[in-house]
Amino acid sequence: MRIAHHKLVIVALSTALLSVGTASAGAAIELGVNAGDGQTVETFQAMRAAGFTRARITLPWLYTQPTAPTRSSDGFEWQFTDAEVAAAATAGVRIQFVLSGSPFWARKSIKYKGIADTLPSSPTSFAEFAKALVHRYGPRGTFWSDPANASTPRLPITAWQIWNEPNLKSFAGADPKHTSLPRPASDYVALLKASAAAIRAEDPTASISVAGVASGLNQIAPMTYMKSVVKLLGKTEAAKFIFDAHIFTSVTRRTVTTVDPRTHKRTTTVQLDAKASAAKEMSQIRSATGTLRKDCPDCSLQVNEFHWSSSGDFRSCFLCVPGVGSQATVADEFLKLATASNAPSALVGLKWYLWQDISNMFGVSYGLVDKTGDPKPILPVFTKYLNLLNPPG
Repeated sequence: MRIAHHKLVIVALSTALLSVGTASAGAAIELGVNAGDGQTVETFQAMRAAGFTRARITLPWLYTQPTAPTRSSDGFEWQFTDAEVAAAATAGVRIQFVLSGSPFWARKSIKYKGIADTLPSSPTSFAEFAKALVHRYGPRGTFWSDPANASTPRLPITAWQIWNEPNLKSFAGADPKHTSLPRPASDYVALLKASAAAIRAEDPTASISVAGVASGLNQIAPMTYMKSVVKLLGKTEAAKFIFDAHIFTSVTRRTVTTVDPRTHKRTTTVQLDAKASAAKEMSQIRSATGTLRKDCPDCSLQVNEFHWSSSGDFRSCFLCVPGVGSQATVADEFLKLATASNAPSALVGLKWYLWQDISNMFGVSYGLVDKTGDPKPILPVFTKYLNLLNPPG
């Protein structure tokens, strides 16, 4: 999913946390949030105050290399990314960059001069982009050794994700032989291999995630695509990566009928079944981890985009719950399962999509804070589990 810009966020949690119950210790997973791009120090500080130390951010290639390299210039412009990396480091939040989006000069079909979610024509050019980022922001990055950044806390980027949802035509481009489908997994794996080699040349211990798979229009089925990636890599090589599945969040509803004892009038309402919704989501994750481990016993899975919306038509929307209180309740039920001792051992990470409600999301509201930056009831739920997984002090 494309992540847009957000406003300044200031969070106060002390009283809200009093209403949250006690969590039990369980599985050791990494819990993070999708931050959106162009964030300020204050926004990252709000995330850190809530307990988050990890943020996933989409970085379109166009932002750092808007023009093709030439003999006299490599085409890189670092101002935007430098500011974001510095802001996150100042707040103590580690970034995982999702590298995606081909600039017009790096793709064959030029429909407009902007970002296109289509795989680039040359895996090598994309790999050079990835290598340049690690060279600048990785453990030996020039950004950290630059005297101009001496006041910025050193917090190198060590986690990278190569592309997003390439099993969808809208994120990979069309297969020339089957134009209703996305480009084949082999095209993506070529990009993944080239990028991983370039990243590891700069940082041999870097964590590299395979692009998340998701359900949508004009797709190759998510787990079919994941199985293809594993097969093309081979299970030994596949185990060097972390896989990602953007499981479509499900909402389970129940019909409740009440009878007025005086009038005997029957009233039927549709209500959220939070426990069943959370259990169904976990069932989907268990299925995904089981499928992955069958083909690659040593592979791990993260779910880098999961969410329930606090707005939208509850009766018809498959990811909408009736209000901010219900959003907090279902998230609490799900995180209880995800952090339990019997959670899938292959599940190593979860990242909520996304930090703040924004206006152009088709009437849905996924955020942990609202559009003005005020915390929603779901935020202290996450703080509870973050403190469970990473006890303060």
